[in-house]
Amino acid sequence: MRYKNVFTGLVILMLITSQGLSQYLATESFDYPEGASMDAGLGEAVDGWAGPWELFDGNEGVMAVSDSGVVYTDLVDPPPHTGRQVSGANPAAWGWQRYGRSLSERWPNEAGTDYWLSFLIHLDEFTDNGWAGIGLYDSTAEKQLFGHEWGNEFYSLGLYNEEGLTDYSCHDGTVWLVVRVIMSGDTLPSRAFMWVNQDPAGEEPDTLLADARGNMSSLNQGFDRVVVHFGGEGVGMRMSVDEIRLGTSWQDVSSEIPTHV
Repeated sequence: MRYKNVFTGLVILMLITSQGLSQYLATESFDYPEGASMDAGLGEAVDGWAGPWELFDGNEGVMAVSDSGVVYTDLVDPPPHTGRQVSGANPAAWGWQRYGRSLSERWPNEAGTDYWLSFLIHLDEFTDNGWAGIGLYDSTAEKQLFGHEWGNEFYSLGLYNEEGLTDYSCHDGTVWLVVRVIMSGDTLPSRAFMWVNQDPAGEEPDTLLADARGNMSSLNQGFDRVVVHFGGEGVGMRMSVDEIRLGTSWQDVSSEIPTHV
């Protein structure tokens, strides 16, 4: 009888584990010492990552861990965060900087798989001729930027069309961006949706109520790298990013998961 109870307990634990954890999950709260440079290799090969952040393109020494006074509580429904973020300012006209962190494995293009991404972003002194946000990469090749795209002042899916734009300007202060990508599993484009300032403790957002939507052919090979990058014409354009969450469900990117995994 004792062995039966132990077996039953193990089965229950396995069911809870399989239902509560995603196959793919990676989070970054930038809980590193204040002032630490992203050039210095922040992070280790844990929690879905293959290793630390690294500068792989653009100006050196631009982004560092800070407590810049960004008031996340100004959001209607602020998600939890550590209080620190990474911040940096464009040092030269038409400059750029790209910091990447490789995932522990490639997240493939499998039919029926949904990938979710969320992060906090705050922009200062940005012009329309600039870009800023989180990019998904296939090794070193850029595939998609989520955030402020080139050539306009709105947050978007980086599709360069009206459907991919939200109504939220990069001058609106701190925003929380949530993206859902429905993979096609073949050469057909994936379908993507973006919400701005969604309630992190609420129900899964409705795709019919998304602030932006569009088709993405660039993700047909999947992705294996997350990149924080910005640049453009203006000197002093400043970006702050916090609480990057990447998973396969709404629960992975909402406040349902702890800040530290």
